[in-house]
Amino acid sequence: MKLLYRQWKQADATLPSLSVVYRFLEQHELDAHGRRYLLRQNTPGPTKAFEAPGVNDLWIVDFSPGPFLALHPKTVATHLCLIIDDHSRLIPYAQYAPAADTQALLFCLKEAIRRRGLPRKLYCDNGGPFVNHHLRIVCANLSIRLIHSKVGRPWSRGKVERMFRTLQQDFEAGLRLPGQGVRSLVELNGKLAAWLQEIYHPRPHEGIGESPQERFARAFPLLRPLDPHLDLDQLFYTR
Repeated sequence: MKLLYRQWKQADATLPSLSVVYRFLEQHELDAHGRRYLLRQNTPGPTKAFEAPGVNDLWIVDFSPGPFLALHPKTVATHLCLIIDDHSRLIPYAQYAPAADTQALLFCLKEAIRRRGLPRKLYCDNGGPFVNHHLRIVCANLSIRLIHSKVGRPWSRGKVERMFRTLQQDFEAGLRLPGQGVRSLVELNGKLAAWLQEIYHPRPHEGIGESPQERFARAFPLLRPLDPHLDLDQLFYTR
């Protein structure tokens, strides 16, 4: 919404303020609260929001279809692997890959651990990349409890699904603006990393009343650090 408003405002300086637009949407039950209420009417399950008690207590991971890249001589699909910290809403790591497979998942998890420490639990669905011996061994070696969601309970991964929507409406929508396209997977991931660091992490999050960066930083002394003598790459080898 904010991205679209900025573009509309550049085209028409007489456009009302963003708060006026939000009030209009609220009056017609088109705002986020109104749409969530309508969604709950058709989706069985709990409506009370769950939140892990502390930073790195629970990481949620999932894949989402990413933008297509026009690589000569063909167009290539991308798949976004994203990990979100349930308590702070910070993204320990996210990366677009050519396929939504175990290799992409493990790379994402390894880089997340390097940057943000060890999680206590890793929560995922029952797709192929998440249900295999390799991932179970990696989690066991790092004392990470691997948890799979129950079939038919989509609300249990609501935060990661909401984050995918934010990325699609803000970051990926921005790639379609003139002069903002990307021509390689490396460039796409570089722009994603910059967007997370410069826009998403410092921005106040309406779900927690502060920025993900602030909430994560406040708990830094309590994080479970990675043993500096540990060979992380070796723990991720196939066995």
